[in-house]
Amino acid sequence: MNRRMERSVVVFGIVVAMLSSAVATVGAVPVSDIDNAAAAARQADTDPIVLVDSYRDAPNLASLVEAGDYSNLKDAPVLRLYQAFFNRPPDLKGSKYWLNIRRDGYTASDIAGFMGGSTEFRNEYLGTSNAEYVAKVYTNVLGRGYDQRGYNYWLGLLDSGQLSRTGTVFYITANAEFIRNYGFTNDRLEPASLELVSCNARTEELVIRNTGGSSGELVGWMVHDRGPQFTIEDLGAFQQSIAAGATLTLVSGPSPIGGSGRVVIYDRNIWNNTGDTATLVSPAGVVTSEIECS
Repeated sequence: MNRRMERSVVVFGIVVAMLSSAVATVGAVPVSDIDNAAAAARQADTDPIVLVDSYRDAPNLASLVEAGDYSNLKDAPVLRLYQAFFNRPPDLKGSKYWLNIRRDGYTASDIAGFMGGSTEFRNEYLGTSNAEYVAKVYTNVLGRGYDQRGYNYWLGLLDSGQLSRTGTVFYITANAEFIRNYGFTNDRLEPASLELVSCNARTEELVIRNTGGSSGELVGWMVHDRGPQFTIEDLGAFQQSIAAGATLTLVSGPSPIGGSGRVVIYDRNIWNNTGDTATLVSPAGVVTSEIECS
């Protein structure tokens, strides 16, 4: 058991407590619907990838993961929960069912609670002691026998009431070993987290920084001036992605100079007056940052 996982349990203790109540109440999702979705197809999906805009239109699991609206950050953890709680690869019908639940505003921890309350999961571990439960989770979820240190750690949390049985599985799905075995991710980057850092009216340099902790896509990000009179509809047309913490300088004016980390966007004036404004808009259409040039 690594120290990062131990810290995660402490930091997210409140969420774990919520999971316990979620198992008891299962919220607005009928248990019969959960069991029907979980019982759909039992065989892994191996059909060729078909590129679709929405996971709802995917003809197989491989296509679903590559769908245009599938998110490695939000959707992949849901499929990993499916794998962990039901001890089998997600089938297409069940995958769409749970991703729809995610889109309805439920969190991954909510969904863990729903899955933990399903008949299939409860029957799998029916009658087990906490000690037997942890040993079986190692076999079913991680696909191996337990290491004594990890076993003692999880059993201690269960016996002390700090973790529910559902919470145990939930946190195991977040560890590197499980994610490595069951990624359910595509090769696309998530949209970058951007902010406007500065706007120099004299040199017409508008600086954007990726404030996220990982590289991200610039595709779909928009920048415009006041009015707007000038709009960059897609930063991805100039540069596909940006590294964590990196900056990108947008250069305009009569004699713009490009180079490393600098992109020439226009050969005429845009932000050349003190007080001119620049606005940054996310792919979702949300204004995330505004700045006045100086």
